[in-house]
Amino acid sequence: MDSSENGPSADSVGDTEFVQVVVRAASGRSDEAARLVGTHGGDVRTRHENLVQARVPASAVEALGVSPAVEFVRRPREAVATDVTSEGLSNMDVGTVHGTNYTGENTTVAVVDLGFDVTNPEIADQVVDWRNFSSPESPRTMANESGLHGTGTAELVAETAPNASIIAVKVNYPLELYDAIDWIKNNTSADVVSMSVGWYNVGPLDGSAEMNREIRTSVESGTPWVVSAGNEADGNHWNGTWSNPDGDQWMNFRDSDERMNVTPAGGSGTLRTAISWNDWPVSHEDYDAILVNESGDVVDFSVTVQNGTQQPTEYIYHYATQNVYLKLRNDDANESADFDVFFRGSADPEYDTAARSVTIPATGPRVITVGAAYYGTNELEDFSSRGPTIDGRRKPDVVAPDGVSSTAYPDGFYGTSAATPHTAGVAALMLDADPTLTPAEVKERLRSSAVPLRGTEPNNRTGYGLVDADGAIRSVEERYPDRVTYSGSVSETDGDPAVNDPVRAYALDSSRSHSNATDAAGNFSIDASGGNDSYVLGYYQGDSGSLLDDGSPDLQALDLVNGSSSTDLGDVTLPQAHVLNVTVVDETGTPVPNADVEVADFVHEGGDHAYVSHSAETDADGKLVVGAAAGIELSGDVRVMAAPPDGSSRFAGANYSDVIDVQSDTNVTLTLNGKGATVSGRVTDADENPSADDGILVASDATGYLEVVTTDKTGRFTATGVEEGDPYSVGYFQNWSSDTAFPEDGIADIYTLARVNVTGDVDVGTRTVPNASLLNVRIVDESGDPVTDAPSRWTTTVWD
Repeated sequence: MDSSENGPSADSVGDTEFVQVVVRAASGRSDEAARLVGTHGGDVRTRHENLVQARVPASAVEALGVSPAVEFVRRPREAVATDVTSEGLSNMDVGTVHGTNYTGENTTVAVVDLGFDVTNPEIADQVVDWRNFSSPESPRTMANESGLHGTGTAELVAETAPNASIIAVKVNYPLELYDAIDWIKNNTSADVVSMSVGWYNVGPLDGSAEMNREIRTSVESGTPWVVSAGNEADGNHWNGTWSNPDGDQWMNFRDSDERMNVTPAGGSGTLRTAISWNDWPVSHEDYDAILVNESGDVVDFSVTVQNGTQQPTEYIYHYATQNVYLKLRNDDANESADFDVFFRGSADPEYDTAARSVTIPATGPRVITVGAAYYGTNELEDFSSRGPTIDGRRKPDVVAPDGVSSTAYPDGFYGTSAATPHTAGVAALMLDADPTLTPAEVKERLRSSAVPLRGTEPNNRTGYGLVDADGAIRSVEERYPDRVTYSGSVSETDGDPAVNDPVRAYALDSSRSHSNATDAAGNFSIDASGGNDSYVLGYYQGDSGSLLDDGSPDLQALDLVNGSSSTDLGDVTLPQAHVLNVTVVDETGTPVPNADVEVADFVHEGGDHAYVSHSAETDADGKLVVGAAAGIELSGDVRVMAAPPDGSSRFAGANYSDVIDVQSDTNVTLTLNGKGATVSGRVTDADENPSADDGILVASDATGYLEVVTTDKTGRFTATGVEEGDPYSVGYFQNWSSDTAFPEDGIADIYTLARVNVTGDVDVGTRTVPNASLLNVRIVDESGDPVTDAPSRWTTTVWD
């Protein structure tokens, strides 16, 4: 059992205690190791390469470890939070940037942290998605199990970039982070990732750890990662090279002192001590960590055997009620180790080292590593982790404010955890100004525009200095020296000024956009990056929650303009508008709620045309609602697009209307067609009675894709959206969704009805569920004693 990290979280079912573990499989035997987890009564939570994270009975850990398919079993490595309206915004000159209308519009920030309250009103309006990778069985839950930390970091992103979208991602252990990285990369539109957590003992501190490599894949795909440096510089880290002048196998920490006092400051408390040395990825150099009391008696220890398969780490978790001392022993090593020890909990180590205290993954060369400076003085926080990394690279890259107020931390949010989301928010502002920036360009512009704090930047304390949002934006704008201005005045249909309504400029040949709002006289002025792009200017009446049924357009394309020169549109009076009612239905005519609808208003200029659009979802009746009433007010040429609801696999894709000339109130209905093939049939019992309200599962043998439907009162079922080209199993489950599922009535509870190759619509005909006998199963151990709460799985097979 590798004791190199934090103890597992334990829970009990009946009298059985379960623990979280990570199993490292022997080469080529990860599937076998995963099966062993089930054999020993556990369940696999996630997998990554040859690592299997699982929940297993505590009594099974030793049996897993002796299998030839398993190299070792260890405890999962928990993340640690790097934390000890934000005042820090003014320190970074964010207000100036907001004043030029860069607010994170059209950007998305994924916030990776230990827990969130996604209903918190400070972030709820900006959170567009969330996933809980710590609970794979319920990924849409977001219990705030780690206090307010993730909520606080997301709040600072929201304050720095108030129009950015936020994706909340909860993780705890490294394998969960790896799943999250893949999900963010493949299933979201995240432009920036902010992560204010770090790990100990998960790899070398030279930036080559597996966690660094996984994050690098996301950065290389175009997403900057902004990561907290850690809070380890003030008594939470010690670095030293093996010293044993008397040859007695015990490390000398300083001169002849062979023990380090790590007694909690108050005399008692929890000690978490993570020890690693420079012999990665696996070690033949075997060192042990021993905790002794004043008399030299051993009170705790970590003695993992490093014999070529184990990592060079030890970990001690101990609750101290007396003076305790850390000792390091050479059990079988060449005495060349360079140690890094990180302390958490209440430990108050006698010796500490501020240098090279940056935690993983902030050590990575591709991430933007952020230290903390107190907002009140711009002085570097004593605890803010310092570089260099152990391979000599400078870290952190920049520093940002901490100690700021938030609803999550009204008395002050301290630590690099607070500094990081500030920086990620500024990165979102930069990408609002220029969405084409690469991660390397975001990093370079943040560093080059930072304000020096000590006069010696760059250095291993403050990096290149304090993040300067205005300077970063100006460095982005320098890419477009020929900036232009679009201006004009907008009046409502009745002639009154259009007050405080957004006007946006969208580039036709790139993803750049710029916006501003009309003033009390209806005037607007938009600064744009110019260049060779053409821009379409669009007017939006208020926000989507307050559109009025007032005869004036909710959306209007104003003009198509040249990006190479400034343009004044003059006075624009909006035309008389009419209500466009949009309904979305499926192929049977049934309304589709929560369908995504985009309404586009066109402008024509010579032979060219462009459009601006507004998006919203349908209500329970399948009707588009963007304001107080159904419909949207428009005038002239428009086109409507309807797309399936988020997460739905039922429909084939979007559907578009023809161009509609709205000159009076108009109704339009769009149909979303089903995706793929249908698998249908009828189910009866042995007496030919219809099997009503029973579950039918259509599952792909190849991909695991499945559709679940319920039989109607005649026993009929139809599964739609079945992907073609795969073999499928059609399974029956009696009383699937009922409180009386699987009744003891002489009819099979589960039964495989058919196997089919789906190359088009398939009807399996009428299938009969046979009469059944009761199968009693008793599980015992090798002594014949009953095993309680043992997981079990039942399968049936059909031979076609």
